[in-house]
Amino acid sequence: MVEPHNRHIITGPICIGEIVGSTFMTERLLSAGKQSTVFQVRSKHRMEGNRVALKIIPIGNGQLTLDNDIAVLKSIGGQNHFAKLNEIGSHRQFQFLAMELLGPTLCDILKRPQKSRFSLSSVAKVGIQCLEALSTLHKAGFVHRKVRSEKILIGHVKETSGNIYLIGFKQSQRIKDQDTKINLVQNDLHYLLKMLMALYRGVEDDKVEIVNVKEDSFVDYQPILSEIIQFDSEIMKINNDNIGEYQQMINILIQMVESKGENLNKPFEWEVEIEQQRQIELKRQKKQIQKRQKQFLSAASQLKFLNAQPGSKYPNKEYRQQEINAMLQNIILSLPSCEVRQFQLSSTGLLQIQPKINRAVIPSEIINNKHNRGISGYDSTGITPSNSSNFSTARSSLSNNSTQLIKTTHPLNLPLNLNQIIITKQLIKWNEKVINIELGIVIWITSIQSIQIKD
Repeated sequence: MVEPHNRHIITGPICIGEIVGSTFMTERLLSAGKQSTVFQVRSKHRMEGNRVALKIIPIGNGQLTLDNDIAVLKSIGGQNHFAKLNEIGSHRQFQFLAMELLGPTLCDILKRPQKSRFSLSSVAKVGIQCLEALSTLHKAGFVHRKVRSEKILIGHVKETSGNIYLIGFKQSQRIKDQDTKINLVQNDLHYLLKMLMALYRGVEDDKVEIVNVKEDSFVDYQPILSEIIQFDSEIMKINNDNIGEYQQMINILIQMVESKGENLNKPFEWEVEIEQQRQIELKRQKKQIQKRQKQFLSAASQLKFLNAQPGSKYPNKEYRQQEINAMLQNIILSLPSCEVRQFQLSSTGLLQIQPKINRAVIPSEIINNKHNRGISGYDSTGITPSNSSNFSTARSSLSNNSTQLIKTTHPLNLPLNLNQIIITKQLIKWNEKVINIELGIVIWITSIQSIQIKD
């Protein structure tokens, strides 16, 4: 009997820590829906490298969705307001698309308990950047067909958090028929106007209706009603000769802000919040590192003293050495990983945006994985924090954590059982490579079953 040629192919969902293709390791679940799943991933060879977003779709299901994303991003990806396309490939029964990692959506930001609406200047700035994005998209021959606040993202880091990005091209297409194209371009712009009106009121896009713009039906928009009417009028002027030329609509938004005495140079509300939270987080991380450093140096001093004592004076010397060794390892492993530190300082982390997960369709293997750093409420590293006053707790904590977990979460990629640690006060040497882990100490792994201390 001939066995199937694909009997060794692994089926089932992609999980955290899995190598996708030949390059990427999944680190964090960002979103999971009926058609696709998005992970934050890094290069499997570089712990400190830039993270990217990996959109994954089962081959055969939603293939057109990914094809549309690929077509758009191949054409205009990397331009202002569009994510850069990194790689396209397949893995097991999935096709994937690797692209620039972005921050949360405007919908995510708006839905937070502490934020219900944006200022007029923020609404106008969103509109201006979205018009720039649609201009690029339309001039490239594409239409979006669903411009909504959940398709508008901000940048991933503080420096790009004021940038607006357009995503979600599963319904996008190139239109050849000119009359149809004009209608769909106008439809994109009407979707944008509807979204801006929703942002102004602090409601969801579906709560706004703009079929007929009449003064008596727009009580909530009285302060900006004339600009809404002008914007709508400009949309209706779109023809084959001026598709993508949206400066007049941009001017209307600028005029709207200036006439109300507001300033377009004022940062977005979320930019201010990100900077405030970033300073708090940096102080917290610094305090955490200083605490670990103090614990480490204290334990190292104890070990140095113990090593200098004769065995006859300390009959349990070897056992105590093992306990302190375990505690030193635990202190190192309890440091947050590079990925965790980066995420905590990202726009998504600082704004405390939770991953978007459709629990009706997400594989249970991911939801139930307690080490999944993309699920709120789970420990970010999977490592129990050390307790400098309890050596046995430190040893127990180490023995209860898997080697695989440590390899995928810890910035040093240390194995569970360290053989020898030589400590100084400047660098860390690991596999003949110097690595700085912000502790201000040096660890050098060798093959001897002991720890030596150097000044």
